[in-house]
Amino acid sequence: PPAAATTTAAAAAAATTTAAPEPYACVYACVADRCSSAYGSSPGSSWSCAQLLGAPDCDARYYSCNKAWTPASAQAGIVELEVRVNGYVRPDYVVSYETFGTSAIIGIDQQRRNATTGAVYWEEIYSHTFVSAPREYRANVLRMRANAVPSQTFRLRVDTDSDVSWNEIDAVRFVGDVLGVLPNPPSPAPSAA
Repeated sequence: PPAAATTTAAAAAAATTTAAPEPYACVYACVADRCSSAYGSSPGSSWSCAQLLGAPDCDARYYSCNKAWTPASAQAGIVELEVRVNGYVRPDYVVSYETFGTSAIIGIDQQRRNATTGAVYWEEIYSHTFVSAPREYRANVLRMRANAVPSQTFRLRVDTDSDVSWNEIDAVRFVGDVLGVLPNPPSPAPSAA
């Protein structure tokens, strides 16, 4: 992972003011079902998939934080991160808290189930072509397409080759209509990766 970097106090303060509109309920990712690449190999280790779960726990500044997820190598190709929320949410926005690198989330899919056959499939609800961004801490607000429906499982696609630096994501927050919260967070599924 990259060495720690610094940012100005003004940039950190500006980054913390970026937020999704708040007339909605917010739900953080609470289970990482699958991660196609992570620097930390065990669930609780530094820079592992589990580090992007829950509310942000890194400082709101641009630096390498071992409490954030990062891929196994700086250029790991397209990395897929499958996460679940506690309940069902129809997201209008997804907020990605990024501590290092540039905004590299190029797509978000929601898991759906065919009502007739019961088959599970992925449907894209966000797509973005990478555009270089300033190197600063950011709460990156991503607007979802209108086709988003209530779902519990989401897949983030991160283009780690889009930047020569590492990418680090501290947390992912789903903002929209929350349709029921489960009394206990879901259990992790066996990893397919």
